[in-house]
Amino acid sequence: MNKLTKIFLAKFDIYDINNKYISWLNDPDVNKYLETKEASKQSAFRYIRNINYDPYKEMYSINVEYTNESKFIGTCTAQLDFKNNSCVIGIMIGDKTYWGKGYGTKAIEALTHHIKNRHCITNFKLACKAENIAAVKCYEKAGFKKTEISLELCLE
Repeated sequence: MNKLTKIFLAKFDIYDINNKYISWLNDPDVNKYLETKEASKQSAFRYIRNINYDPYKEMYSINVEYTNESKFIGTCTAQLDFKNNSCVIGIMIGDKTYWGKGYGTKAIEALTHHIKNRHCITNFKLACKAENIAAVKCYEKAGFKKTEISLELCLE
């Protein structure tokens, strides 16, 4: 039996851009709440390259690890603001077979833990549309609290 062992993040690079990733970005169900509504390998390459050259941005793949294999299921991003000890984060679970099963919450927990340990940042924010109920639930389960404009998490 191929048993789930953990969820892990890995730096997302231009070499990770594949047809599966592009199909997620072009899927109306997946991109409904994303800024991107249409993507090609070239546009994804430019986007990832720009993130990787920006010292204030980071992008990671979200992976689930089983006994015999690992599977790429989405991405998450971090925009770092060292001056204000804060970080704006985002997440996309592109593989719809993993929706509604807690993987987004685990990925957000892993990302905030990583950013806190790597950069000593303790204030996390995100912009989330109120109608994106699944994302709101995901973030709340990860410890975020609703504010007037966004959801925030303070780890002190």
